Amino acid sequence: MVAITDERLKLSIRRAVGETFKTLYATIATLYQAWPDPSAWTEMETGYLALVLELKTNRVFLKMISLVDQETTWEGCVTIDSYKWEDEYFHTYLGQVTFFSQIYSFKE
Repeated sequence: MVAITDERLKLSIRRAVGETFKTLYATIATLYQAWPDPSAWTEMETGYLALVLELKTNRVFLKMISLVDQETTWEGCVTIDSYKWEDEYFHTYLGQVTFFSQIYSFKE
């Protein structure tokens, strides 16, 4: 995995995530969902996927940030019951989407 080292990109991700969240991890990923056919994956979008901590409630969220305008386009609260790490590049999030294709990452 190649780390995101561009400080402007890190700042853009932090801005999109918002001040009430702390970015724990971010990567480029493609989101898929099992909809409209629950037996097949449908691609939603590719963007920056951030794992963030909501500072007020200590809840963990996933947020998808657009590659184009760097705005949050999707978010979901993550619970132990809803998240499954299938293998290094394939993770599932029950009831919402699946994300795949981890390319770049950074940790704070």
